[in-house]
Amino acid sequence: MDFIKNIFYNSDEKRLRTLLRIPLFFAVFILAMLLQRIALSPLRDVVPYFRLISAPVSFILFSFVIWFTAKFIDQRKIADYGIFYSKEWVLDFVFGLLLGIFLISFVFVFEYSLGWITIVDYCYAANDKNFILALLESVFLYIYVGYYEETLSRGYLLKNISEGMNFRKSGPIFAIIFAVLFTSFLFGLGHADNPNATFNGWWNIIIVGSLLAYTFVITKSLAIPIGIHITWNFFQGSVYGFPVSGNPTSVTFMQIHQGGNPLWTGGDFGPEAGLVIYFVAVFWLILLHIWLRFRKRSLIVDKNFARYTSDTSD
Repeated sequence: MDFIKNIFYNSDEKRLRTLLRIPLFFAVFILAMLLQRIALSPLRDVVPYFRLISAPVSFILFSFVIWFTAKFIDQRKIADYGIFYSKEWVLDFVFGLLLGIFLISFVFVFEYSLGWITIVDYCYAANDKNFILALLESVFLYIYVGYYEETLSRGYLLKNISEGMNFRKSGPIFAIIFAVLFTSFLFGLGHADNPNATFNGWWNIIIVGSLLAYTFVITKSLAIPIGIHITWNFFQGSVYGFPVSGNPTSVTFMQIHQGGNPLWTGGDFGPEAGLVIYFVAVFWLILLHIWLRFRKRSLIVDKNFARYTSDTSD
């Protein structure tokens, strides 16, 4: 009986083990999303700019799920997921926003200078939508997506798997590396059935996921990953007119025609499936390290990242 209990319950930490905590989180998350869908479904075909409502509701509801999970399932501070308020967090977030803009702007300038991009229209909105309102929908959507995907993939899963894999014989560094690779694989898998998906796109998103995970682990904060994620997606789709992870953009400042070799550009999946993403990765790492050195922050992975502390005070 004690053996079975030990499989599911960690008596040292006085909480359920990762094997049970993660399924419980997803049960709460799926239930919350189903309730939201039921509540908002009558508005979907009635409200013309539905995302102006659905994205903020999703943001608030997911925040509640994360709070509930931290408090009652994981028994930890939300700050352990990399979300907290401080001057340093805000500065990192702004840096992340600017870094995302710079990285995707590099991609656009690089391809445009080689003649791979032709601008065919400006201020485009599909389905005869008002450009400003459609653009505002896009802003709301990408803020939520950046927050949701980073909090789920990095903040929650990476943190929990790191702790769950921190065995005495293998140690915390192995646990962190395993968690980074595994969550990045899941991140790529989550985009594998997107429109126009390719093997290169799947593989490159795993690489991008690893960069986001590394950034979280090294800073123990989601400020930079969330910032990058928001502006990378928004500027990629709604400023420069690229597909976003295979999804065609429905509103953009510049409607473009993509030429060039799809091996480099990513073709219909967008830059995330092209070799250009490797230039992005190099710039990302260089600028991240410059920023952390400028802020006099450690560049060494803290082994305590994979160790649980029971302090739940906010």
